[in-house]
Amino acid sequence: MGHVLTVEKFKAADMGGSMVVHTFGAYFGIGASIMLTNKKMVEKWEKFEEGGYVSQLVAMIGTIFLWCYWPSFNGCLASGNS
Repeated sequence: MGHVLTVEKFKAADMGGSMVVHTFGAYFGIGASIMLTNKKMVEKWEKFEEGGYVSQLVAMIGTIFLWCYWPSFNGCLASGNS
């Protein structure tokens, strides 16, 4: 169903179905975390949510790396104008 929606409705070239798989995984993870979260523990650990400078810097560098290289990695199976 997801592949049909991605390819036919949105006209997206999804080589290997990676967009569908990652979208499902993201929504499943969000739903599972909402259902399995202990609300009392969240209130107790809320003060530790803020990351430090180094962890935020590493996350930013990783995000930029993925923005630069993911399209070429994802399109390696494409042929022609795909």
